[in-house]
Amino acid sequence: MVSITAVVRAPRHVSAIVPAANARLDLARRLAQIRLQEADAEVRAHEHAHVAALGKGVIVYDTVVGPDGSAYAVGGSVAVDLKPVPGDPEATIRKARMAIQAAYAVGEPSAVDMRVAAEAYQLEVAAQSLLAREQEAGVVYTWYA
Repeated sequence: MVSITAVVRAPRHVSAIVPAANARLDLARRLAQIRLQEADAEVRAHEHAHVAALGKGVIVYDTVVGPDGSAYAVGGSVAVDLKPVPGDPEATIRKARMAIQAAYAVGEPSAVDMRVAAEAYQLEVAAQSLLAREQEAGVVYTWYA
């Protein structure tokens, strides 16, 4: 019985491809990390603008883990109370206007920001209507700025 042993060597051009492929992979990871850093900064600035306009609030971030193992914000939200203030249409109007200002406080409002502004506007209109009816009925509100 005859045994044949073969030694196969990779051509030189193949061994040159491996470092180039690793360099491309490193570049792709670095570009992904840069994009995530930019998105993170934009998301954080966006949500902080909402909180600044509201005067208070808790930001909840949606994050992903980047190629470097760090968490990056890719989305976020701030809860806004859009319930009427019971028995106080003037306070409801102020609350609605503050929510509208917060929704538009960012450079480029998102679709969710626009929806919140629309809901706040509806709240304001309903409160103004209630206030007008109550004023016609003789109910007096006193608000001190």
